[in-house]
Amino acid sequence: MNADYGLSKVCFTIFHPRVSDLKVWLLSPAGTEVWLTNRNGNNGVNFETTCFSNSGFSGTLQQADAPFSGDFVPDGRLNFFNDGQNPNGIWYLIIRDLSKNFKGRVNDFSIIFSEKPLMDPLSHCDVQWHHKIFS
Repeated sequence: MNADYGLSKVCFTIFHPRVSDLKVWLLSPAGTEVWLTNRNGNNGVNFETTCFSNSGFSGTLQQADAPFSGDFVPDGRLNFFNDGQNPNGIWYLIIRDLSKNFKGRVNDFSIIFSEKPLMDPLSHCDVQWHHKIFS
């Protein structure tokens, strides 16, 4: 994956009574992890067909209210996946509920690859998180 062809969007629906308890990140087959959302939502409910892309036409989750629906800029940077790594293999959507008071469920999840993925968010100035696992 690179600037010519790579990961362009991650979408999911998660039903949860307090999304601000959730930390969600994507793990590639190569071991790269990128935060999609971390404790956003001000105690609101649900991610309803919520997508994350560098274009993020709905802005950041910090600027929105739950339930979240639309195309947002992730807390991390998707272009960390488009650094020459091989996209083949198992991708994981990892969800950590940071409170044990509520239960939720994942309804759907998809990752989208495209030609010429936008490499940098249009207007994202937050601290970025990127981690690569080495075996």
